Amino acid sequence: MSRPPNPTPAPDDPTYLHNLSIALRTRFTGPNAAIKDIDEAVRCAKSALAVAPEAYEHRDALWSNLGRCLFARHGRTGDPQDLDDQIEAFRQSLAATPPGAVAPVYRHFLLWKALRQRHDRSRALGDLRGAVEAGRHVVAGIDDPALRLRHLADLGDDLRDLARWTHADADIAAALSAADEVVEACPDGDPRRAMALSRRGLALRVRYRRDGRLADLDDAVRDQRGALAGAEPGDPDLDTYVDRLATALADRFDRTGDLADVSEAIDRRRRMVEAETSDDTANAHNLATALYARYKHTGAVADLDDAVTTVRGALGRSSGRGSSHGSLLACLAAFTHARFDLVGDVDLLWQALAYAREAAAATPVGAPERGARLSALSNSLTMVSGPEADIALADEAVGVAREAVRSVPPGHPDHASVLLNLGHALMVRAEVAGDQADLPEAAGVLRAAADFRGAKPTTRMRAALSRAAWNVSRATRVPRRRRSPP
Repeated sequence: MSRPPNPTPAPDDPTYLHNLSIALRTRFTGPNAAIKDIDEAVRCAKSALAVAPEAYEHRDALWSNLGRCLFARHGRTGDPQDLDDQIEAFRQSLAATPPGAVAPVYRHFLLWKALRQRHDRSRALGDLRGAVEAGRHVVAGIDDPALRLRHLADLGDDLRDLARWTHADADIAAALSAADEVVEACPDGDPRRAMALSRRGLALRVRYRRDGRLADLDDAVRDQRGALAGAEPGDPDLDTYVDRLATALADRFDRTGDLADVSEAIDRRRRMVEAETSDDTANAHNLATALYARYKHTGAVADLDDAVTTVRGALGRSSGRGSSHGSLLACLAAFTHARFDLVGDVDLLWQALAYAREAAAATPVGAPERGARLSALSNSLTMVSGPEADIALADEAVGVAREAVRSVPPGHPDHASVLLNLGHALMVRAEVAGDQADLPEAAGVLRAAADFRGAKPTTRMRAALSRAAWNVSRATRVPRRRRSPP
């Protein structure tokens, strides 16, 4: 007796559409990947969900497949809408998991990474919280010790970033607990120990920013030294360890004024620039910043000259566009301000303003550095508008400072510095206009910057001193004669 032929699947069968979508997605990941395959995979996945009845027992799998298709297509096209849609699909998949069943770990994992990626783009605190929650599910659901440790280290990174935003005891404690656990699981000689120590050093710096305890900064320097000493020859993260040690040393110099720390940071960063083993623009920027920090402490003009030379050299090698180019221009603006402080030539303020405008223009909307660039531009406008008694520039400075504040979400560690510059812009406009209307807002903004937990201690101190130093009577000065731009 012959077997009956297999029934032809109906085009509105969710199982058929689901399996076809998986096959197309699988072919897209192969050597002959074609965008039409993943587009069709997404269409089939959406159709499967559309025709499946509400009681369909595998609805969670349908949502999960849609999320994976969108994940694959986003990896090719970078379309932000695909990122948003995959996050929603993974959330729906988890919500549709049958009662009593345990959702596969990979669904939490894909949601975790998608939320983290969107946070890196949008800096939305809700996405970071969601990523941490998903990461905790992943770590809790893994039995393999080595794999669990790897994901715990990644979760520790997200917890540390969350603590930088919230400054909450629980978040800082969780970040340090994860970092400690990873370090303890990596004994001396373990190739993973160097990165584990370095990550813990970063977490300690977050707590230092919040509490200002020098012991945390000392421990951070110790961990970064340990990471660098324990790195194997040829370790691809070697430059990262050098950079993190130099940053921790610069932070400690900022707190203690110990020239040995900043001098070591400069020496290490100079060797990185000379070796050209990693991002030349970032290395040059960091070296110039350290030189400038030492100049401000010692007044040695040679350091300022060296910083300017370093930045100009990097600008000559840069592409002339993008955020990294903008960071060099921002440095040049700051260094030109320092030249003005030395010689008092107002033309230098106009030069610095031109650099600051270029730096802001080179930084795309939505880039993490956008707020800092706008705040620096506001500061340059403020510095020109005061000596020139130019109310138009003073108005522009306040407007740009407000945009900078909007660009940096509340709670972000940079929020205090943009508030500080807004306060200064308001104070200068009050002086230039001879009108006290801006002063109450300025005082409130400076108070908020001074009280901001998680900001650099020097930023909080500058805000407190600015609020105390400015006298309302200064706003009654007669505006000076306006000078036209050169």
